[in-house]
Formats: sequence, structure tokens, C-alpha cells
Amino acid sequence: MNQTSLSTTYHRLNDFMKTAPNFDLRAKQEIESFFADCMEGMETDSEKLLATLFIKALNKKIHSEFIGENIYLGKYEISQIQLFNILIEKFPFVKFSQHIANSAIIEEMQGCEEVTLVDIGIGQGTQILHIIGMAKELPRLRKLQIVGIEPFGDALKKAEETILAFNGQA
Repeated sequence: MNQTSLSTTYHRLNDFMKTAPNFDLRAKQEIESFFADCMEGMETDSEKLLATLFIKALNKKIHSEFIGENIYLGKYEISQIQLFNILIEKFPFVKFSQHIANSAIIEEMQGCEEVTLVDIGIGQGTQILHIIGMAKELPRLRKLQIVGIEPFGDALKKAEETILAFNGQA
């Protein structure tokens, strides 16, 4: 892997984390401003999207009403996960792109004895289940650890239950 410099987004996020857990009013205002910056363009910029998720989690320490009540990260009448599942069912290219991505992940896992997958936006665990199923065919793989990150607690709990049930541990 090539060494690359951290982006400005990650630098700012890193700077905020260095001040934890002692967030003063100034730090709180800077985090709120950074959150607003990240909200603009997070649909097309994965760094900004990830930063908003981390800041949303960080909000449990700084108690910002501005961050806590953001409509874009709230729960909707129809959940984003349900909308994504509709996309997968109705648009074959979405489902096919998942298959391509899963196959590429499995290819990278070839020959490994232990693998840790970090799934940012694990949702209800549907895609990771396909990867786990495909990984069972890898002859050298002895341990597969899944780290799921999901802003919606209900979805994360469902993902955990589904994955454990799939592996006979529920």
C-alpha cells in the first residue's frame, strides 16, 4: 500500500479527537462548523460522509443540538435501509455491482488465514452475509472477523443477529 497524506477532512477529525474528552465551547463550535461543512457534499464525497458519521457518534460527548437534530441523519418514515433494499430488488445493476465488489473482496482474501473486514454502513448485514457465504469456500481461511459500523442502532442490532444466526451462533 502506498503511503498517502491524510486529507484535510481526516486531519480536522483527528485534531478534534486529540482534544477528547475535554471539549470546551470553542471546540464544540468548531465541531459543529466542521459538521456543517461535511454535510455539504457528503452525497458525493465518502470522506465527508464518514466524518459526519464519526461526528454524530462524537456528539454523545459534546451534546450539540445542531448535530443531534440534523434531518439528513434522522430516522425517516421509510428507512434508508428499506430504500436501499428496494434499489437492489428493482435495479439489477445495483445487485450486480454488489456481486462484483463481493467477488473482489473474496479474491483479496485468497490465501489468508485470518481476515478482518470493516463494513462501514453495514445496514442489516445483507451484503456481508454474501461475503461470509463466499468466504466459507476459502480453504486457508480459519478466522473471519467482521466489524460493522452503522449509524442506526436498530439496523446494527439486526445485522448482528442475522450474522450470528447465519453462523449458527444465535
